[in-house]
Amino acid sequence: MDYRSNIAWQRCDDLAVAVYEATAHFPPQERFGLTKQMRDAATSAAANIAERYGRRTVRDLLHFLYQARGSSYEVEYFIHLSHRLGYLNDAQQGNLAEMQGEAGRARSRDSSVTGSANPPPAAPKSTASSALPAPRP
Repeated sequence: MDYRSNIAWQRCDDLAVAVYEATAHFPPQERFGLTKQMRDAATSAAANIAERYGRRTVRDLLHFLYQARGSSYEVEYFIHLSHRLGYLNDAQQGNLAEMQGEAGRARSRDSSVTGSANPPPAAPKSTASSALPAPRP
């Protein structure tokens, strides 16, 4: 199984495409500002899920899931800010927020540690400690 069959990756990929489409209509002065930041965060969420498939230790797998989670929160904020600035109308904001929520829920269900329906390829036994610290809030 590769990352493209992972439901969380699919939802994040859909969100990234939607963000690119929505930001295409942002003001030109935002090209290197909000447009770039929003696109980077959206693509980063999907890219981190994909990258975890190339990692073999539980620590690495968790690292990339946490990275994807952080990027997803960035997208959530940028959707909010874009709406407040008038770059997204209510319908666009609602659609992107719903897609971001779906991606987050799919990512939450996708746990490489608990053996979800979408686990990455089996990783060889690691010599690293299996007791990982809890993520910081």
